[in-house]
Amino acid sequence: MALFKVIKKLYKLLNSSNSGLISKEKFKELEKILGVKIHNRDIFVQALTHRSFVPIAKQKYGIKTESNERLEFLGDSILNLVAGELLYKAYPFASEGRLTRLRSRIINKGILVKYAYLLRLDEFMLLSHSAKRALMQGYNSMLADAFEAIVGAIYLDSGFETTKKFLTRVFKELLGEFDSKFYESTKEHYKSILVEYSHKVNLDVTYRVVKVEGPEHERIFTVEVLLGDRVVGVGQGKNKKEAEKFAAYNALLNLGLVDKPVD
Repeated sequence: MALFKVIKKLYKLLNSSNSGLISKEKFKELEKILGVKIHNRDIFVQALTHRSFVPIAKQKYGIKTESNERLEFLGDSILNLVAGELLYKAYPFASEGRLTRLRSRIINKGILVKYAYLLRLDEFMLLSHSAKRALMQGYNSMLADAFEAIVGAIYLDSGFETTKKFLTRVFKELLGEFDSKFYESTKEHYKSILVEYSHKVNLDVTYRVVKVEGPEHERIFTVEVLLGDRVVGVGQGKNKKEAEKFAAYNALLNLGLVDKPVD
């Protein structure tokens, strides 16, 4: 009897699927929200599995599963490709610098979180209790990661064209058309561009107030922005946020990443 239990448990481990972690009803709901047909449920369960849930899946359900981190990596690459292609075709006369700014509007961490909420991914994610509490308290970067992982899952499950159609629809629902209005909106997002660049060079971006001048009702803030430990830009403004924006612009200008001065 004991041997049978061991064999049964071993068989379960060798042949288990992680798709049981999400019900069939939930999968149908997810399909409807994503607007794509799900063929391999296991891939989508993995895309929705936060690393905090991996030990829970094994201990509580006897299921060995993988977190969404690898799919997140894949999805990030696909997002960059699709966004780059759409913008390249939408704005044939845009410079490389402007296209970079446009792309930062579409795929920065903040907007990825909004995509995730648009698709209600927070209702499907597999999280530990502590991770759920963190999400409820506003620590939502895990949603950005989940969105990237979902993109990777759609690509593996249905191919590039389906993924491109999915992303085009999501971009349009949240951001609207890639028209002249959207093109002009990029001039307010210098900080996002600088963050994107910092990821490429593997350095942190930090801002520090170095001077506050003037009376309380007419303050002028001077802010430096550092890339790693090097000051790369300085900006002034009526408040800290505005000064940071101009400091970021000054940094991009110094780094050769923008093609015209701020208006």
